[in-house]
Amino acid sequence: MASTLIIRLGHSPEQEASWLVTGPEGQLLEPEQHGPLSALGNQVEERKVFVLLPGQQTVMTTAAIPVKGISKQLQVAPFALEDVLAEDISQMHFAVGPRRSDGNVPVAAVSLATFEEALKSLEQNGIKPNAVFSELQGCPDIPGAISVIVETNQAMLRLPSGEFIAIAMDMLDTVLAGAIQSEQPKQIDDQPQVSVSLMFYLDAQVAKDQAWIQNAQLNYPDAEYRQMADGTLPQLAAGLQGKNVINFLQGAYTPRSDWQRALKPWRRAALLAASLLITVSLVQAVSLWRLSSVESDLDAALAVTLRQVFPGNSKINDPRRELDQLRQSLRGGPSGSSSQFLDTVIALGGILPKLQDTRVEAASYRNQVLELRIKVPDVTTLDRLEREMEDSGHFQISIQSANPRDDGVEGRIAIARSGS
Repeated sequence: MASTLIIRLGHSPEQEASWLVTGPEGQLLEPEQHGPLSALGNQVEERKVFVLLPGQQTVMTTAAIPVKGISKQLQVAPFALEDVLAEDISQMHFAVGPRRSDGNVPVAAVSLATFEEALKSLEQNGIKPNAVFSELQGCPDIPGAISVIVETNQAMLRLPSGEFIAIAMDMLDTVLAGAIQSEQPKQIDDQPQVSVSLMFYLDAQVAKDQAWIQNAQLNYPDAEYRQMADGTLPQLAAGLQGKNVINFLQGAYTPRSDWQRALKPWRRAALLAASLLITVSLVQAVSLWRLSSVESDLDAALAVTLRQVFPGNSKINDPRRELDQLRQSLRGGPSGSSSQFLDTVIALGGILPKLQDTRVEAASYRNQVLELRIKVPDVTTLDRLEREMEDSGHFQISIQSANPRDDGVEGRIAIARSGS
């Protein structure tokens, strides 16, 4: 899939969602838009779909989970956080991420009812997500700094320790003061104290609120302030790139392989490839059938020729084997003797059937000369054989003897190629 549709859900199904489209490298292809999920229409087709849950509805933390394997970690995670979470762990859905360098395992949690309500709302609008994240994971990851995304109704914090917090705006100063204190680097003897830095990312409305800006600069004079020119969602989308983000679609919610959806972009190419394969296969099959037919015809013609030239051998099951045996008799002869012998046999095969009561009784081939003992009805037939072989322009024939018999004439002839 070349693009990804990223959907940020509202705090309730009734609230509008926002979405945008990114390219394979995370670049923004379509700007942030707002509206009901039903307005997405066919934008879901042929794209990956990432869904962001509201940060205030999720918990992002870490836990000491000694077991390995996602399935086992999912079983242990609720009990590892039982004393930390205010809700009943049996009514929550948990997901885990890759173990960190400090040995702890990142854990994401959300109310089971809230999670299933979000999935149901997506399904009702024809949206099947490939992944569901907490929007908190999109907060910029700045080593040694607390990053804060500030919107009109909430703030989202990412701490250097890897913790995430989402709070209402009226709680920002209180929570931020505690976060700064907890994240403050430990004092090292005889070295100056290093303070944790702050980076604020402001949406357009907050950036225009001069009273808030002045108050923030008074409380946090060393902080940096940046306006999110394209909006909050592009900033969150950028923060999700290349991170070990936790996908809530784990455990019972692990998506089954949607091979039909995955193959849909390739359907036309696959159909064309299949059509081409079928066409090539048919052409090859027809060619093989024709070659097989030609081969059968050649075998049959070869068998007929061999019977005509050597009528004493009436049963020829494998004509090519018969020829191979004849070739064996030519081993050690001059170059081209095998070819001359076969040419002579083929020529005889075309003439002998026209001569009635003619039969080859013996044959030998030496020094590129085919010698035959042949039985013909009369001398005239023997002369005709000589004449037709010579008329072909390729052979010289000499009659060595013609002896009368009770049932005809027994002749001995020698046949050689012209110029031999």
